[in-house]
Amino acid sequence: MGYDINFENGKGRRIEGNSQSVGDYAAYATIEYRPLSRLVLRPGIRASYNTRYGSPITPSFNTKYTINSKVNLRASYARGFRAPSIKELNLFFVDINHNIQPNPDLKAELSDNVNVSIQYNTTFKNKVAIKIEPSVFYNDIRNMISLAVVDATTQLYNYVNIGQYTNAGANLSAEVKVANISVQAGASFTGV
Repeated sequence: MGYDINFENGKGRRIEGNSQSVGDYAAYATIEYRPLSRLVLRPGIRASYNTRYGSPITPSFNTKYTINSKVNLRASYARGFRAPSIKELNLFFVDINHNIQPNPDLKAELSDNVNVSIQYNTTFKNKVAIKIEPSVFYNDIRNMISLAVVDATTQLYNYVNIGQYTNAGANLSAEVKVANISVQAGASFTGV
């Protein structure tokens, strides 16, 4: 169990109304359940209150299954929520090089994330340890906030909700340990 408090306060000439604040107050809890010796289930929940946006309850679920002494399978799901920041809502950033206007009408982002990975560990002659971990992920973000050009002739930028943003990808990482020396390498591919 725990709590998370984020409070953002901005003051100055570039802030709409010369002063703005936003607070996000949350409590979260998770529990671990082992219905089988090789299976771990870990559901979680986060409840929050945002001073400007209605905050949904965001669940998460993680699981790990030990196939054998060398192979573990993991899967997770999490829902996400992100309220716009003071910068996105209320900061005018205008100078000789920039013309970025705030957008007080932004909607909060909501997202879903899924990850699946498999981890293989082995040791050769009790001296060389090898770990290989391929994984895949999927993200679906609704009302994603992005900085966009809204008028190309004046180079006017504004924060906007771009609707739905989805990406998916795969990662592969490997690690070799010999005594106190460790070498890691990895590669990833992400598609939008």
